[in-house]
Amino acid sequence: MSDQSSQPGLQDDHFLVAMAIKVTYADGAVRGSAEILPSMWRTGSRRPRLAILASFVDVVGGHIPDGPRNPTIDLRIQLTDTVPEAGEVELIGRALRVGRRLVVAETTLYDQGRPFALSTTTFMNRVMGPTPFGAQKRKPSTLASYEKLVNAQVVDENTLEVEPIAQLANGVSGTIQGGVQALVAELAVEHLLGPDIEVVDLDIRYLDRMSVGPLRATATAVGHTGELSTTRVRLYDAGNDNLTVSDVALLARSS
Repeated sequence: MSDQSSQPGLQDDHFLVAMAIKVTYADGAVRGSAEILPSMWRTGSRRPRLAILASFVDVVGGHIPDGPRNPTIDLRIQLTDTVPEAGEVELIGRALRVGRRLVVAETTLYDQGRPFALSTTTFMNRVMGPTPFGAQKRKPSTLASYEKLVNAQVVDENTLEVEPIAQLANGVSGTIQGGVQALVAELAVEHLLGPDIEVVDLDIRYLDRMSVGPLRATATAVGHTGELSTTRVRLYDAGNDNLTVSDVALLARSS
């Protein structure tokens, strides 16, 4: 499970903190904003990674209905239009159901009023805190590249590996941050299918914590329909009897 809570002293170049996400509450909704920076682009392109947008959602959706809830159970994000290359993205999240144990929410992402992505999330209804995501927007860090920060290494033709470091950690829970897991899954699909694809739908379920590491991601092709390819990625704790950490379904199209 992804747990986005934060303790004092997180580094400015932490995977989430560097995004400088702003969260506010108004009119029964949670509103967020974040700036798309070159560090968020896929290497060799000007296209922001879907996993970065998923990280935005994880923060905003995780504050529904009235404060930070954790851990994340699952998160799905789908592109509905062209993703902006740069500029500020607005997110508006609303609760679909607030139960005793779970909060189910929907978050829409906008570029200057134009919706371009839709996400649904499920969180445990457990209030956590403190978080660095408040009305006072932080200055974005000088992080050069999220891909370089994650530093995924090739294990074989369908597997990547990531070493746990402080900038990728998930609060005090001792696992890898959920957005990092989504990014590793996205990278694993590209490693399997080749560079000329774009992930347009990412559905991740957080199943357990990575307590030892390294984190490995193994991608398996499921099928093709026209220009669309479906891939499953299993992320697991290689140092803990290959315990499954999360399971991801991704839809990619030829770019």
